[in-house]
Amino acid sequence: MKKYISLALAFIMVFAVLSTGTVHSSGVAEAGETAPRYELTGVKCSLGGTFDLYVSIKNNPGIISLRHTVVYDTYALELTGVENLGLLNGFTTPPATIKSPYTLRWADALATENNTANGDTVKLSFIAKNTAAPGLYDISVVHIEARNAEGKKVAFADATIRVELDAPLTGDADGDGEVTDWDAILFERYLANWNIKIRTDLMDIDGDGELSDWDAIILNRYFANWNIQLPEQEVPTPTPEPTPYVEPTPTPRPRLNELIKEGKEFEITGFTQVVYSPTYMDYRVGQGACSDGTYVYFILKPSADGEAIITKYNLKTGAFVKRSQPIYVFHGNDMTFDTARNLIYVSHGSSEGKILTTVDPDTLEVVTQSVSIKKGSGAITYSPGRDAFAISQGGTSLHFLNNELKVQKSLSREALDYTAQGMGSDEDYIYFPMSPKNDNHDNVLVVYDWDGNYVTTIHMPTDWESESMFVVDGVYYVSFYHGDGARLFELEITVKE
Repeated sequence: MKKYISLALAFIMVFAVLSTGTVHSSGVAEAGETAPRYELTGVKCSLGGTFDLYVSIKNNPGIISLRHTVVYDTYALELTGVENLGLLNGFTTPPATIKSPYTLRWADALATENNTANGDTVKLSFIAKNTAAPGLYDISVVHIEARNAEGKKVAFADATIRVELDAPLTGDADGDGEVTDWDAILFERYLANWNIKIRTDLMDIDGDGELSDWDAIILNRYFANWNIQLPEQEVPTPTPEPTPYVEPTPTPRPRLNELIKEGKEFEITGFTQVVYSPTYMDYRVGQGACSDGTYVYFILKPSADGEAIITKYNLKTGAFVKRSQPIYVFHGNDMTFDTARNLIYVSHGSSEGKILTTVDPDTLEVVTQSVSIKKGSGAITYSPGRDAFAISQGGTSLHFLNNELKVQKSLSREALDYTAQGMGSDEDYIYFPMSPKNDNHDNVLVVYDWDGNYVTTIHMPTDWESESMFVVDGVYYVSFYHGDGARLFELEITVKE
């Protein structure tokens, strides 16, 4: 049975009272009612139950290909089946091994006319694991790419639903987390040999190990307010959420600040790629990057200044988490994470150097569009230990700001034959990653202390365009733009004996 649900307001989550049946797509818009988007609704289900989730598209302007992932919580949910519904042609059979994120793809490669159909594209069948804890769990559809017959990209806004998993109840035939007259009706139909599915594991009312008419009679008497207590279900102790495997503690990485302070001889000998944020639609130029210690955030912009998007990834696993709607940040030259106020600060840079924009790291929505500062900034860094900021414009100025963004000190620096972009810092030093120009073929890290004194210049063996830098737990990361999105690398540091 399909239950259709409509939403009166966008962004309000509706919980469909179905779990052994299906959940039909409905209107939760991410980018306005007329923009192409995916649609889903939430579902309420008891542990051990099953439900079907329909993914649909709306406001389809015309496409011949579509690709997206389905992201879900594998601790609580198991994806058991995928059924293509034929709305789009060219369905690619997905891999037999089902895991999150799970990629679905359609490509009608020989089509010369666009498919403008709207509606359900695929049915996803899930089991709510009875080893999970009751609670709310998300399922998301994350857009990757769509093309029309002319080869142009078409964007569909992502969608997320919230699955409410309840503890199982005796007599809950449809597994929706409530015991109602409908459960009694379904049970009697099941006993009358109707071709329906119910939660048989919840319908042994008298506990004798059999499903019988007597169970139905007891349930009906219960609803007629007889003095009857339905027995409680034995709920398995929830399996703890899996603890990530902890590798044996490796040999401590050399820390730049300690090596510099101790006067050790060292060099940056290479890079290890950690995260890649690819081009999304026209947003292909990687700009600033920052981290809160768990996640890394990138700015991607088109060739022209103006709007950009922020993408969010897990720093440890490299897994995609979220992307923002377009945000006006002009050039978006750099950004930093303010741990004290839990804010991302984006430096507009260039001719809007005296403007910052703050962004909520959880929602990736603008908190304050325009924060004015007294000095021009194309680069910005925040020091948690000092609760202070430093900014720079073109690497030739260095300004120190307190936690209210008031300028405390300003210095001028000598221009180098390198292109300065963003900046980073630790508790001892400020680092400027700079990329080559003219006859140079390497990058450098130009280092200052927090009093503004020049300390040293460290060479980095690459000619890619460095954009930004940050430090997490003594590990030093630099982000680069190399023609397609943003790439984050860990610095490999070798100490000379």
